Amino acid sequence: MIIILCLVIIKSIVLDDFKYLETRTVPITCAAAVAAKRSNRPVKLTLSREVDMTITGGRHAFLAKYDASAIVKQGSIVKLCSVDVKLYNNGGSAADLSGPVMDRALLHLDNCYFWPKFQAVGMPCKTAQAPHTAFRGFGGPQGLATCEHIIEHLAIECNMYPEDIRQQNLYQEHDATPFGMIMDEGNAGHWNVPKMWDKICSELQVSTKRKEIIEFNSKNKLIKRGMTVIPTKFGIAFTAKFMNQGGALVHLYTDGTGNVYKMKYLMKFNPL
Repeated sequence: MIIILCLVIIKSIVLDDFKYLETRTVPITCAAAVAAKRSNRPVKLTLSREVDMTITGGRHAFLAKYDASAIVKQGSIVKLCSVDVKLYNNGGSAADLSGPVMDRALLHLDNCYFWPKFQAVGMPCKTAQAPHTAFRGFGGPQGLATCEHIIEHLAIECNMYPEDIRQQNLYQEHDATPFGMIMDEGNAGHWNVPKMWDKICSELQVSTKRKEIIEFNSKNKLIKRGMTVIPTKFGIAFTAKFMNQGGALVHLYTDGTGNVYKMKYLMKFNPL
């Protein structure tokens, strides 16, 4: 059995426009609204990039401390045994969406793997920075990255390829996640990840490419190649219940006709 104690810090500097779809528009729109009311004229408030980046905050940095274990069996089989993770995120000087972001990180901390013993605790932290807010993924990428860091660490300690540990520990039909979701058609829908994993590894000839990479790296001192295959599952909706909303505007006309305009909360994901 391999026991590991370690920590990983995750900080992304990639910026996007997702934060403006959530709550960080409020200070700017309020300032423009007050000026428009007092002057009785339209007001446009445009921030410089430096001011914008300083006051609106960014993606939450996460600190993860974990204990993880795996059982090494005969035949190069490694089965995940347990994981205990404490997550901390940098919420900045105000809560904003730090709580729901932490919730999503916790709900994605298992990624696609079955952990027989799983425990995770999250703590948003108040710091002397601008309030950090939602970015693309809403905490999911931080949870997934933490999980994959643990898998990589276990692979090193077990002298295994990470892809082998991933494949051997994928959720199977009727397995349950730590938060109680059953991976079957009657509950969570079709669980296609194991089939897709086998198909991708076969079509991309992962084993052959791995041997070619090892041979290339042994012959080249300065230039190195690498390869990885990582599965991902991503949950929908939010633990911040007010974000899971929809609505409809209904117009009824005197001639008996009508129009229905549907509205729903925007969830945008960039295609690969």
